[in-house]
Amino acid sequence: MARAKASISDLAKQLGVSVSTISRALSDHPTISAATKKKVWKLAQELHYQPNHMAAGLRKGRSNLLGVIVPHIDGHFFTMVVKGIETVATKAGFNVMICQSNEDVKHEQKNIESLLSAQVEGILVSLARNTLDFKHFDKVRKQEIPLVFFDRVLDGLDVSAVVIDDREGAYQSTKHLVAQGCRRIAHFGGLCT
Repeated sequence: MARAKASISDLAKQLGVSVSTISRALSDHPTISAATKKKVWKLAQELHYQPNHMAAGLRKGRSNLLGVIVPHIDGHFFTMVVKGIETVATKAGFNVMICQSNEDVKHEQKNIESLLSAQVEGILVSLARNTLDFKHFDKVRKQEIPLVFFDRVLDGLDVSAVVIDDREGAYQSTKHLVAQGCRRIAHFGGLCT
């Protein structure tokens, strides 16, 4: 059976000080003496105290958490996209919560609910193949949480999106090869997964 996690209140009770004193000591506030900080940190280590960053974020009105929904993590494309998102997000002081829809709109809907429950500050989405409407994203928009689609977007939606124009890319590549004197040009393609 899992042991109950020590809370900031548990630390305060054991040391006979206020919760705010514990909080300030853990955040190295200058008004707390070095001796008190040392006692707090020692007890925190003994009790395996872990700060609740989500609760702290909620108190501050920020979670510093971005949600990412991808159809799947296996394969090269989405792995590289997630790596890029996480690199940029980390530099900006955000953590990333990654969800997989497994190409299923119902799972995608659950992902949205989970991300909203986690109080994310933004969501990046590559739609599942069977997503045919936008209704489950209405809640995100109503809460004015930034929402950006990438790779897959429903046609006709007025949304922020990052997509590649495959047709234009193929045209430009072919045009470049022809200009270089290439005459026998081949294209190898595979199934998009």
